[in-house]
Formats: sequence, C-alpha cells, structure tokens
Amino acid sequence: MRPAATGEFAVALGLILAAGAIALETTTIPVAAVYAKIGPRAFPYAAALGLGLVGLVLAVEAWRAAPAAVEAEPAPSPLARRALGWLGVGLAANAVLIAPLGFVLASTALFAAVARAFGSVRPLRDAAVGCALAVALHQGFVRLLGLDLGSGVFARW
Repeated sequence: MRPAATGEFAVALGLILAAGAIALETTTIPVAAVYAKIGPRAFPYAAALGLGLVGLVLAVEAWRAAPAAVEAEPAPSPLARRALGWLGVGLAANAVLIAPLGFVLASTALFAAVARAFGSVRPLRDAAVGCALAVALHQGFVRLLGLDLGSGVFARW
C-alpha cells in the first residue's frame, strides 16, 4: 500500500467502525410490537449496513491503489476562503439565534449565508426562500411529528 493510501485506509476503517457502533447501539432500541414487519430498528440497521459497505469499498480501493504522481496542492483561492467564511458565519448565526429567535429565523439566516457562500448576490430573495422552507419544515415537524423545534418569537402566534 502506498503511503498516501494509509489516510484513505484509515477513513475506510473509521467508516467500518462507525457502522459497527451504529449496529451495536441499534440493538438497544426497544421493540414494543412483535407483529410489525418493519420496526424501529430497520432503518438504523440499513444505515449501518450501507455505511459498512461504503467503508469496505473504500478499504479495497485504498489497498489496491496505484502509486499516484505527487503534485503540489494549489493554494486555496480567496474565493474559497470567502465561501468558507460565509458558511462559518451561517453556522454561528444559527447556533446563536436558534434559542432566542427560534428555528425559523435562525434557519433563514443560515440559508441566506449558505446561499451567499455559493455565490448568490440576492440576499432578500435568499432570505425569503429560506424563510419559506424553514416555515414548511417547522410546521411539518410540529404538526405531523409533534416535535417542537423551538418557536422563538413565533411562540405567541
């Protein structure tokens, strides 16, 4: 195995270990009804299986990898740094705003910042689209699943 493939092999091993941990923790999920064909353990087991298969494929590819020509990594462009900065601003805004303002406004700020990171120059449109998506998600979680994501300033309404 070439030295550069050891990192790829380590990632593959990490995926396989994560799949094992998910499968092991899935065994602790209680199953109330024995007559159900698909219980609460089905999807975590499916996710663990998929993650494990991806890890195995990556491990095989890392093991069989041919030596690659060593190329100098190009320096990140200022544009990439700016996009990364906008992503960081969006995540930080979401983390700070979700408790006082609620899910909808925090997610709107996150959406607008991520859109800016991807090069959008229409912040009002991005905020409107983000707000519409956040309201739909919030209502879906509250009304369909009965989960409160944090209403924030909209709690009174």
